Amino acid sequence: ILAKEGLAPGDPLTLLIDGAPIAGVPASRAIDSLESERAYPTVRLAANEITPFVEALRSGQRLQLATFHGAPAEVSLAGALAALLFIDDP
Repeated sequence: ILAKEGLAPGDPLTLLIDGAPIAGVPASRAIDSLESERAYPTVRLAANEITPFVEALRSGQRLQLATFHGAPAEVSLAGALAALLFIDDP
């Protein structure tokens, strides 16, 4: 969902829901890894950030990820949350 070209591990990334920071989850992150030149960036959440992140996903309309390259990429949470919850269902 992000422009991959020119990104590298350690580059800054901002994580927002509906244009606002998520309570309990720092908005300023760093790209954790890129598996290859064509891979999408990976950002890890700490264990204590998972619950506030999922709660924000449930009430939000769009997840936004921005790099220093420009405007944030947006993902609608209408279907994304359902998919994430389905994946997590044992």
